[in-house]
Amino acid sequence: MEFVAGVKDILVDTWLINYQGVSHLVDRLRQAGIGPGNNPENQAARVEYIRRCRNSITLRSLLTQALLHFGDQDRREIDLGDLLVPNMCVGSP
Repeated sequence: MEFVAGVKDILVDTWLINYQGVSHLVDRLRQAGIGPGNNPENQAARVEYIRRCRNSITLRSLLTQALLHFGDQDRREIDLGDLLVPNMCVGSP
């Protein structure tokens, strides 16, 4: 959660704008009583809703859960092109 605390604005500006689970994230925030209280109806409004939330422990916890869930998905069907980073390499000392 400490990581998320420091990068909340970056996550909102880069990841959440395209994250398909942002609607669920906003629903959970609203259930917890966090945020401006309105019911955003599109992706841009949902991202703005999260942007306007204080960087509270609950927000950080929910963002952390969303990041972990996103990272656990099998993303191999998506062509990552030049963004692909090998997870193993051979190095010589």
